[in-house]
Amino acid sequence: MALELFTFRLAQSDIDQLATIAKKQGIPERTFARHIIHQYLESQSKTVPFPKKNLPPAA
Repeated sequence: MALELFTFRLAQSDIDQLATIAKKQGIPERTFARHIIHQYLESQSKTVPFPKKNLPPAA
């Protein structure tokens, strides 16, 4: 699952760059990791609305 976290929206290099910025700003590594996991879980819970015009007529 860890690898999946790094590939869901951002490339590994993007994660590394953001982690470096967070570290320079004094944000703890665990806080940063928690934020990335939260964003991943939030993105997984969103559903794409199904267009009603494509639904078959009600019986």
